[in-house]
Amino acid sequence: TNLYRRAGNSPANATDPSGLAWGWAAAGIGAGVSVAGYTIGTLGYSIWTGQNQFSTGGFVGAAAGGAVAGLVVGALTGDVTSVAGLVGVSALAGGAGGLASGAVGTLTDQTVQSALTGTNQYNLTAVGQNALSEGVTGLVGGAIGGAGFAAINARMFAVAFGKSAVAREAAQGVAGFAGGFVGDQTSQLSAIAVGSQNPADYSASRSLRAGAIGAGIAVGVGRAGAARQAWAAKAPKETIIQRAPLDWSIVKKATGETRWQHIQKHGVNNLKKDLHGVFDQDAVLTTQEAWYRAQRLGIKMDADGTLVVPMGRRVGYEGGKLGSGAELNSVTIHSTDGCKIITAYPTK
Repeated sequence: TNLYRRAGNSPANATDPSGLAWGWAAAGIGAGVSVAGYTIGTLGYSIWTGQNQFSTGGFVGAAAGGAVAGLVVGALTGDVTSVAGLVGVSALAGGAGGLASGAVGTLTDQTVQSALTGTNQYNLTAVGQNALSEGVTGLVGGAIGGAGFAAINARMFAVAFGKSAVAREAAQGVAGFAGGFVGDQTSQLSAIAVGSQNPADYSASRSLRAGAIGAGIAVGVGRAGAARQAWAAKAPKETIIQRAPLDWSIVKKATGETRWQHIQKHGVNNLKKDLHGVFDQDAVLTTQEAWYRAQRLGIKMDADGTLVVPMGRRVGYEGGKLGSGAELNSVTIHSTDGCKIITAYPTK
């Protein structure tokens, strides 16, 4: 359990006595970007079809679903240190958000119709079906979007969340859109296959809206992460040493090699070296995990900027020409100015 997640993994820079601040902030971000995504996606499809595709339930459902997804993300992302973890959290957030969106949106539309017609338009079966359908959409879309988001940000760690905010957010938006769109397509086609949805009710607009909402959430979460990192980096230097995210901005002038590219070399055995620590899994993500583990355990770096973090499990092996192949259970990180990473590799 990550006891620092309540303060955005930066307890030296932030306080949250109730333990709820980041969760509520994430809920607000989720609701806002979901409504924005729904508005943009539905406006585009309305123009395309020449018909008004908006509904009160759509707006309310998007806000409810985004808020629930944001709460899940805000509560759990402090523990995420791997691609699998991010995919899991994204799937859980998407599924929970989809259930809320489908249920609340359908109930809202039924309430509006009841008020307009003066008759009882409530249908709990339809509420359940829509909630389940959008829950599946969110689950699949969250997993796909989370995987894409992880891949994008793992690469962007190399330049401290990217030198181009526009390029970074565009890439995140594409991952989120793909997740939402494919998730909704999966939901609809599966429902048609099992006979719970009439083929005539297939809706491309719903998939486009789901994609737009997914894009909005992905960009919103990315902005929140970038803002959190920038905020932590403004703290006094003595608090940055262990309390701020790693800074991957150093570039080797002679070759243009980034720290991300350099550390990824420790993911492949180099037989040109006598000894070479080789990571079993993604070198960048394992290094990130070690950095935050050091924070949780209170492990300090030495005067030369070297941090040795016991991981409690195998993280690599001893490679190179003279390497024995022995398993390595720690990660050594070398940095400068507190958190500017130079290199990292698995050690005993």
